[in-house]
Amino acid sequence: MWQRLALPSEQSGKEISGLTGLRGFAACWVMACHAWYFFGMPELSFLGVPLTKLVSEGWLGVLLFFILSGRLLAPPFLRWRAGIGSKPDLRRYLTRRVLRVFPAYYVQLLILLVAYRVFQGEIPFSGLDWLRHLTMQLDPAAQLPSVLNPIWWTLPVEFGFYLALPLLAYLFVGGRAWLCLTVCVALYLVHLRIGTLIHAPNDATSLALFSRHIPGYLFCFAAGIALASWSGSSKALGRWMPTVAGLVMLACLIAIIPTENAGFGFWTTPSYYYGWKLAVCVPLALMVFLAGRADSPIARFFSMRGWIYLGQISYSLYLWHFPVMQAVSAAIPEQSLGAQAAKLLISVVASMLLAHLSARFVELPFMRWGRRNATPLKG
Repeated sequence: MWQRLALPSEQSGKEISGLTGLRGFAACWVMACHAWYFFGMPELSFLGVPLTKLVSEGWLGVLLFFILSGRLLAPPFLRWRAGIGSKPDLRRYLTRRVLRVFPAYYVQLLILLVAYRVFQGEIPFSGLDWLRHLTMQLDPAAQLPSVLNPIWWTLPVEFGFYLALPLLAYLFVGGRAWLCLTVCVALYLVHLRIGTLIHAPNDATSLALFSRHIPGYLFCFAAGIALASWSGSSKALGRWMPTVAGLVMLACLIAIIPTENAGFGFWTTPSYYYGWKLAVCVPLALMVFLAGRADSPIARFFSMRGWIYLGQISYSLYLWHFPVMQAVSAAIPEQSLGAQAAKLLISVVASMLLAHLSARFVELPFMRWGRRNATPLKG
């Protein structure tokens, strides 16, 4: 049923099935969150267990993506700095990163521009907006970074990390992982403090949006790099360690999700403003750690074929689900329970179809081309 697309593996050169599947979970978590908002924000439960908060906080899947990027892309640089691997070629690395992100984004940009022109009768931006979209320099702190697809705000954050990774990985070797991770956390806290100096302390929306800049997520990428640097020594952990860590991860995740779904409101509370994103990063990092260990139940779960397939289309699924839900909501304005269920079904099927086509006919050809033709630096 599930067709493997055989996408080239990430920078480390060898696919870790559990981490690929976890990428699929992250994309589905974000999609579930947006579906919950689009289709009535219902109260959700399963076998009497309330699930509303877990689903409504699905934007945490973005943090999971960021941690995964650090974990998957850092190993070649770490091995080189540790003296057990060859020096990664920066031109090849950057070429492959560009080909990983930009082609699917450009295809979607073109399709959405055409759709907007057809249905709205105009092009939604001009002048410098064209340059910002073509270079992916969208303002992460804008409430609407692009009228075409609001979730594009994460793309410049992710690509900024790609540019910073060689330096970050250089700093994380030689037993300095904890120190570097602490420095990244400190930069995050300083960044948030600057936000309170620029914006009013009770302006929750502005504070939340300001935290979207790269310094507001650098600690997530740093956590992934730290996990990569510790992965070699983690083999000595006891047999029961993955199970214990999994239980701790689950307990932490349940405990630190805000008790009320208050939108941006909790950003005005200092403990949440400074501490919540850091706190929630702990169980997410544990999840990445466990998914990367073949002996953990979480790794075996996310190594199932369905999760791996979702992981292979996760980038395109992340790109397409939001505009699809927007279009379906606009086409079917009825708010009855049956209509909401129909809109959800149509949105999921259409998003999956577009994601598969994008991964198969855009991502895969460009990634294969980049793997064959990225030219190493001379000398």
